[in-house]
Formats: sequence, structure tokens, C-alpha cells
Amino acid sequence: MNRLQTDLVYRYAEAERELVRLNGELVKKQARLDADLRAAAEIQRALLPMPLPAFSPVQAAWEFIPSESVGGDIFMVRPLGERYLQVAILDISGHGVPSAMVTVSISQALQPHRGLVMQKNGSGEYRVTPPDNVLDELELEFPFSRFKKTFSIVYGILDKESGEFVFSNAGHPYPILVSGSEKPRYLEEHGAILGMGLGGSFPATSIFLKPGDRLFFYTDGLTECRNSEKEFFGEGRPIDLADTTRNLPLGDAVKKIHASAEAFIRECGFQDDFTLLALEYSGKLQAG
Repeated sequence: MNRLQTDLVYRYAEAERELVRLNGELVKKQARLDADLRAAAEIQRALLPMPLPAFSPVQAAWEFIPSESVGGDIFMVRPLGERYLQVAILDISGHGVPSAMVTVSISQALQPHRGLVMQKNGSGEYRVTPPDNVLDELELEFPFSRFKKTFSIVYGILDKESGEFVFSNAGHPYPILVSGSEKPRYLEEHGAILGMGLGGSFPATSIFLKPGDRLFFYTDGLTECRNSEKEFFGEGRPIDLADTTRNLPLGDAVKKIHASAEAFIRECGFQDDFTLLALEYSGKLQAG
């Protein structure tokens, strides 16, 4: 082997060693990234609601499946004192870590002790902030210019004693009300999506739930999931499923809707975060 051949063999061997070294570094970086994603997913799961007490006049069930290890959806069902229940579902534009970080920030802003959703009056007593005022504040606190994200949200307060549910909707898919023997209907009142500073108001709407009434909240990961023919699940199927599952236990109804969406998309998988939250109002405190 002449000198030129020897030099080429040496350079080839050096290039192989460098490639192995770079590949090893890449594997280590990917392992660190995977660990960080798992940690972020754990943090996001920690934000999910705790189960409501069995004796509560309101029961909740949900399915939450991020399209990646972390996602841009979040929802909450939290007591505000003894009488009220905070209900919210929101969808940050995009998904993955950047969107998940914004969901954590918004979830923290909506914590009862942060002063946004509950405020002290002049006599030192706490009062619940009306939903439209909460959305006004979120519009100011989370502008697109700062976070590079927009988000839709339904935010409401449920009075467990009277059954009154007051809510505001900022560009989010309409909740579904299943009441008595009536045909389910969408609660269509809404304002603009948050983050863009579009102005306008977020009108607060009030409805009174009767014993046995159900509310379904979801993100567009349900209505916009598609099958292999590029057909959307759409808005008609969720409301039909809310109707046909009305006699099932609440948790089974939620599982049925999720299973129906999975059967519809088959091998395509969900292209976005899948979030479905359902509430049922019993109208009375049950023995604990």
C-alpha cells in the first residue's frame, strides 16, 4: 500500500471515529431530551383535576391524550370555597413543549390563591370573579407579542347549590348541554380568541342545571380529527354521541365518545391533543 493509500485509510478511520463520537453525543442529548419531556409530561399531568368527592352534587369524568408527550390542552375542575366550582378548558395554539409551558402559566394564573379568580371585598370576604372579567384579565396577561401563542377557552363558575352555571367562551368549541329528555344543544355564546388583542367582550351566559343534566366540554382535537379519507369527525357526531350515551354512567359516556373517535380515525391516530371533559349535576348533596 503506497503512501497515498495509507493516508486515505488513516483519514477514513479518523472520520469513522469522529462519526462514532458525534453519534454518541447525539444519543446522550436525545436521552436528556426524552427525560426532560417525560418530566414535563409529569408536571402537566399533575395539573389535571383531582377526582371530586363521591358525595359532591357534581361529578366529573374526562379523557386527556396529548398528541405528543406534552400538549397544549389543559382543563380544570376546582372548588372555590364550599359553594362554587371552577370549570375551565383551554387550547393553546400548537403543541409540544412551548405550548405546554404556556398552559402551565395559565393554569397557575387561574389558581384560586393568585387573586384573579377570587378577590377580597372591602370587608375582607372573598368573592368569585365573574367569568367575563377573568377572560378580560387573561387577555391582558397573555398577549401574543409576549408568548407567541393564542388560545381559546371556556371558563365558568358552577353554583353547586342552585345549579347555576355562568360561563364565558373565547373562541372555543361550543359546550354541549344534555338536559332531561330534550335534544342536546350547543351553548353557542362566545367572544374572540385570546392573545391577539382583538378587543370586544366575552359575554357571560347563565344557565340553570337540573338534576341529571350533563355538560360536555372538548377541544378541537375531537371535532377536527380526520380519517384516511381526510374527513373530519365534525361537530355533529359529538352532539349525537352525547345524546345516545345519556343513559350510561358519566365515565362510560366519556369512554364511548373517545372510542367512537378512535374508531373513526382508525390507523391515522389523533393529529392534535384529545381532551374531553364531562360534568353531571345531581342537584343535591349526597351522604358521604
